[in-house]
Amino acid sequence: MQLTIKNLHNEQFTVECNDEDSVKALKDTIAARDDLREKYDPELL
Repeated sequence: MQLTIKNLHNEQFTVECNDEDSVKALKDTIAARDDLREKYDPELL
């Protein structure tokens, strides 16, 4: 499943996830992406 996320800076990005993924797993996936690593801290999401 693809999850589209829009942040407060009006930037959109898509994350691949499974139906069974937890919120923590999604946060880790977002933080692990190279293009988002500098912008997002998984502890703050």
